[in-house]
Amino acid sequence: MTSNNQTTMPETGNNPDLHSLSIRISTDGFSFCTNNEKKELYFTKKDPDFNRCKAICLCEPSLQKDYGKTTIFYNGIFATLVPSTITDSTNLESILLFNFPEISSDKFDYISNAVIGYDITYIFAIPKALHNFLDDTFPACKIMHANSITLQIALKDSKKQGEKLVWADVSKSEAYIILAEEGKLKFANRFELTGDKDILYYCGCVFEQFALSQHNDKLYVSGDITCIDTLQNYFANCIYKETNICV
Repeated sequence: MTSNNQTTMPETGNNPDLHSLSIRISTDGFSFCTNNEKKELYFTKKDPDFNRCKAICLCEPSLQKDYGKTTIFYNGIFATLVPSTITDSTNLESILLFNFPEISSDKFDYISNAVIGYDITYIFAIPKALHNFLDDTFPACKIMHANSITLQIALKDSKKQGEKLVWADVSKSEAYIILAEEGKLKFANRFELTGDKDILYYCGCVFEQFALSQHNDKLYVSGDITCIDTLQNYFANCIYKETNICV
């Protein structure tokens, strides 16, 4: 399935970088957004087959332009959060192997990116074949874990509002659920979704575990919002939030 939308960006100080390219890769598919000098945002959603995605990268005219900035958001499952103070380029593998002993350096590369403004670093593994292809195709690209952006926004919003909030970033097959309180991370975990009510169950577990109020505390939902009607029946302050990255 392919969909194309064009939106003229408003004149605000929060516009994405002009003439930039963002790519998101996840188990649900491949998508990209481009923002050109005319402040027009193009969004295209593609299917998840790796070889077809490679063909898109090589043949799609929108991806062949000379962008001032290219960011790739990779939503891989082999990822963990650690304090920035204990992270350096020499220990990424050992940290990931502690959590995921099934990954090895002959099949995966290891990448880290800081959550800007907080003492938190995302460390994640990306298949070597994919990493090499992306580096060859987009040599100036910056690769980040997709959840790091959601986490940064959730922490910022909770600090600004001086309150607790739960944020669920949802795709067709999984949800990344965050609890932030006044700019501090209290909980973050990824959950597999196999049924229509799974997202309701996992959000309910987080609210119960941390003694949150389904009537007063906020639940933000981003990504695939087909579940929001169900959630709003049980959480009074369930609100859709746009992250402004490809989904």
